[in-house]
Amino acid sequence: NSSPFMQLPYFKNETVKEITKFNNKKPISFDTLLLLERQTRVDILKNIFNDKEILDIESAIEVFPIFDAKIEAFVDGYSKILPKDIVTVKISLRRLNLKEKDKEIGFPHSSSNIDIYEEKAAILVLIEDKIIYHTIMNMYQYESTYEFKHLVQNAGLYKFKFEVIPFTVKGMDVIKDFSFEVVEKSEEREQFVRSLEEKDNKLKIEPSLFQTMLQSLVPNE
Repeated sequence: NSSPFMQLPYFKNETVKEITKFNNKKPISFDTLLLLERQTRVDILKNIFNDKEILDIESAIEVFPIFDAKIEAFVDGYSKILPKDIVTVKISLRRLNLKEKDKEIGFPHSSSNIDIYEEKAAILVLIEDKIIYHTIMNMYQYESTYEFKHLVQNAGLYKFKFEVIPFTVKGMDVIKDFSFEVVEKSEEREQFVRSLEEKDNKLKIEPSLFQTMLQSLVPNE
């Protein structure tokens, strides 16, 4: 139950209160501190730590894992979602570190050997603060994906909240709101249904190969 700040060198319980005092008297969360511009963060740390300590803290922060989640909802083969559709919701979770956050090779605590580190994270999907799906994602690579299916009954706006909770670090949870719209009807879908009906009618009119063979066996009168 210790503070996430205790994951950094030289931090003690009272240090967090001091950071708040030097951050214009505004509370500052662990992930907020890590995601500040480096010089802004260093200016705050200078009020508490010496240059050597700041250097060590910055070295630790550089390889600290950060996460970014991309979420999309779709029905295979269609651009719009209709009532009674089974929607695929896809979560793509990227794992980076602050030093390499703009590169696709960033991994927590290891920027070179990607085979020696495994990250696990809990994925929670909520509607109105009620968990509807949950899973544990094993992250062996730069990006991992998780999909779940959701049946939509009616037209309207469907709102979700996603929480990503890493197992190996504290204070770096990702919380994102996500929504998708279900429409009453779609011209694209209606055209597809009409094309199926036309094919079905054509099959009813045209004799099958088996029917043609049978007809050929009937003697002419």
